[in-house]
Amino acid sequence: MMSSSAFLPSPDIDRRGCRRVQALILGATLLALIASSRGGLPAPLGGLVALLIVGHAYREWHRTSPRSAAYVSRLRVMSDGRFLIALGPDQDTRAPMTLASSWTLPGMAVGLAFAGEGSPRTEAILFRHRVSPEAWRRLAVRLRHAPHATD
Repeated sequence: MMSSSAFLPSPDIDRRGCRRVQALILGATLLALIASSRGGLPAPLGGLVALLIVGHAYREWHRTSPRSAAYVSRLRVMSDGRFLIALGPDQDTRAPMTLASSWTLPGMAVGLAFAGEGSPRTEAILFRHRVSPEAWRRLAVRLRHAPHATD
């Protein structure tokens, strides 16, 4: 049975300039550095651990930057369950993607992973306060009924 919201226009979610994930990465990095410094490791090993933490954090921070080519800047949820994704600073070109997986932090955020033919797998985290209430509700309905790609 198709819900009545399937006949409403597809929500278009604009993520340009959202840096909340980068702030979360920075906070997690600082916590990891504090934890590793209090772990009692010998200095050379502690330095290596700190270097690995900072290196991985930089990679993830750069990947989640709105200037990155893999950044999901806009997405449109189609009524048939498909997703059209704009990657990087070019918001005019949208590629069709399949939802590979998703998770929900009820009332706060939704994490989405997309896979497409000829496109690398990409992820996005949507925060409820950055999406209109109507688009959030319709996205939740689509996620309940969207088929997930097999990994």
